[in-house]
Amino acid sequence: MKKLRDSILKNSQIITEALAADLGKSETEGFLAEISLTLAEISHMLKNLKKYMKDKTVKTGLANFVARSFIKKSPYGTVLIISPWNYPFLLTMEPLVDALAAG
Repeated sequence: MKKLRDSILKNSQIITEALAADLGKSETEGFLAEISLTLAEISHMLKNLKKYMKDKTVKTGLANFVARSFIKKSPYGTVLIISPWNYPFLLTMEPLVDALAAG
C-alpha cells in the first residue's frame, strides 16, 4: 500500500490531466474529489490494519467451557472491481485498497 500511495503521489499530475481530458474535471476537483480521498483511505488502512487483522474473541458454548473461541480472519477468493464513470479513479482505487488490506 505504501508503494501504491507513492505511485499515486508521483503521478497525481497525470491522473488529474486524464480526469480533465475524459470528464472535464478541473485539476482542483480531480485532486480533492478523487486523489486526496484515495490517499486518505490508504492512510486509514495503514494506520488501522493491525487492529483489523487481530483475532476477535467470542463467547464459548457451555459444552466447551474449558476452550477459548475466537474468529480468525483469513483472506480467500477473488475480487472484481467495477467502477462507474463519474468518479473513476476514486471508485476504482478505494475498493482496491480495501482488497489489498484484506489480503
